[in-house]
Amino acid sequence: MSNVDVKWTQTDTSSDVYVIYSDGAIFENIRNRFSVMSTVRGEYNLVMIRANPSDAGLYVCDELNQTHSARTILSQYYLTVPGETYVSFFTL
Repeated sequence: MSNVDVKWTQTDTSSDVYVIYSDGAIFENIRNRFSVMSTVRGEYNLVMIRANPSDAGLYVCDELNQTHSARTILSQYYLTVPGETYVSFFTL
């Protein structure tokens, strides 16, 4: 299949769905944090840089089945990103 038919989406913890990769490209506003790497023909590995708590959620890679005009899930992963807690002490 061509990469035009492959799509990566994220469903966040509030059930909002975001398209990350579609039509062979990462969406412009997140290109500095995400990329898709392919070491084998037909593989589309999603790579994330600097994960933060808002990146938590379900990531799904699917492709368009030309015969049935439906999408077939290739892989899915649930990402948990623990937050960091900062404690500041002030003296008066």
